[in-house]
Amino acid sequence: MELDDALIQLGDFGFYQILIFLLVTIPGNLFSAWQIMVIVFTGAVPDTYYCAIPEASSLNESIPIIDVDEDSDPVYDSCSMYVNSSVDNSTMECIDGWYYDWQLGETIVTEWDLVCDRAGLSQVSQSLFMAAAMIGAFSAGHLSDRFGRKTIFLINLWSMAVLGSLIATTQTFLGYLIMRFTTGLLVQGVANIQFVLATEMFPPSKRTYAGFLNTTCWALGITTLAPIAYALRHHSWRVLQVVISAPAILTFYYYWVVPESLRWRISKGQTHEAEKVLYTAARVNNVALPEHVLTAAAPSENDITADISTSKENQSNKTDVYQSEDLKEEKEDGDPIYGYLDLVRTQRMALYTTVTCFTWFVCALVYYGISYNTTNFKGNVYLLFFLTGCVEIVANLCCMPVLVRWGRRLPMFTFLIISGASCSIVIFIPLETGTSLVALRVVLVLLGKFGVTAAFSSMVVWTPELFPTLLRSMGFAMGAVFSSIGGIIAPLTTYVASNNVAIPMMIFGVCSLVAAGLVLLLPETKDKVMPRTVEEANLLYGTKGEVTISGDDAASNTTRGFCNKDIKTDDE
Repeated sequence: MELDDALIQLGDFGFYQILIFLLVTIPGNLFSAWQIMVIVFTGAVPDTYYCAIPEASSLNESIPIIDVDEDSDPVYDSCSMYVNSSVDNSTMECIDGWYYDWQLGETIVTEWDLVCDRAGLSQVSQSLFMAAAMIGAFSAGHLSDRFGRKTIFLINLWSMAVLGSLIATTQTFLGYLIMRFTTGLLVQGVANIQFVLATEMFPPSKRTYAGFLNTTCWALGITTLAPIAYALRHHSWRVLQVVISAPAILTFYYYWVVPESLRWRISKGQTHEAEKVLYTAARVNNVALPEHVLTAAAPSENDITADISTSKENQSNKTDVYQSEDLKEEKEDGDPIYGYLDLVRTQRMALYTTVTCFTWFVCALVYYGISYNTTNFKGNVYLLFFLTGCVEIVANLCCMPVLVRWGRRLPMFTFLIISGASCSIVIFIPLETGTSLVALRVVLVLLGKFGVTAAFSSMVVWTPELFPTLLRSMGFAMGAVFSSIGGIIAPLTTYVASNNVAIPMMIFGVCSLVAAGLVLLLPETKDKVMPRTVEEANLLYGTKGEVTISGDDAASNTTRGFCNKDIKTDDE
């Protein structure tokens, strides 16, 4: 019996599958999301700061006044002070550090004076972290293929707990950069491998649903970080760093409880060990499996999952892969051998690749950009960050039925329009017009986050369907790489936003609207035959007629083949 058939006999959502799903998904997503997003709070910049002055001096004598706020209070220059105000108005840089008008705990900005000529270094540290996450995703993918999903997942999770906690002991900013970069190498290994372990326990027809629920747990991580940071707001950033890192070590018992990937075991010839897991699951679910449920059939190398979320991504990421089983490239005799250049060799494939990569880039840029910029929107940063997590949950729960009912292209277009329009309108909303309009700005920001989250999730589902089977992994990998680039650039937008938040919001809005227009150039793939080669894709998507398949097989997105102009399924 094939593994998928055995999983079907276990039940769609049996107690054992749900238990393993929760054990892996919750810590895998929460600890990853916390590490990626904690910079919002640990790297917060005080609204007011100016040069430290001698005790006997007054502000008016020492610091230039550059403006007056709404309450007629003076606004002092943040980066310069008078040389000798009794002589002239010549100024110089701060010589004794800065004073921060900051009622909350110490951040990396206030500890290491990352302001003025050092402003932006906090954002650079996060960009380096995201670059490390991209590198770590590649290495974790290769290591998990060799040593096992569970093994690398647990090593990364526990190492992240230790290194994440050690960040709190660093005494220099350079040491902080090194430790954060090292932690970033681990974070996507945790986030991506947990996805594989959590979802492959379900039958193929249910993995997409499990994938969306998995992503909802990521959003839960965003949501829970806000109250944790709020509770520790009067403590140093070091305390928050330890709190979001150290508890991961409590999963030490996973070594005995969480099973190794069944597909990985089968691919390595460990079929008997995979059978033991299936029989354990059957006992827990109170169902019966036949004897020698797997050993009656010889394992095939094609059972190896080319899981892009493990071996190719960043997700940012947030990049979540809902259809890892559909991304494997099954070679058959006579198949052409494709490389990455084949993604742009024909006009049609070049168009799909370009639009796909740009859309992935935009989704990551806007998603992370909005998240990191919550400190630059007027209002309670803890409440706003919490609400952005809540709308992520709603977006992911809404996305699945929308894609099933209305396909891919129209929902994707709509989500990007919502995101682009909301981000664009924000820049025209003044903070004060007699009454405060902060609430309206917050609503628009949340709509933007809702739209880009739903678009991000939709793109992960749509991308594997756009490329023929033999190019699917490479097409998805290219999209994931551009998503990583967007995640690396996104933190830098907070530096621009600290001076004028309208600039990054305008960029987010324009990019989203451009991407919305471009996705209309892509074909609708819902219930469509999946081409195998580039030539078949050109034929399928180049015809005026719509070639469709129906039933559960269509929803499962299994690979289809066709000869000449007649499209036919494998069952035929």
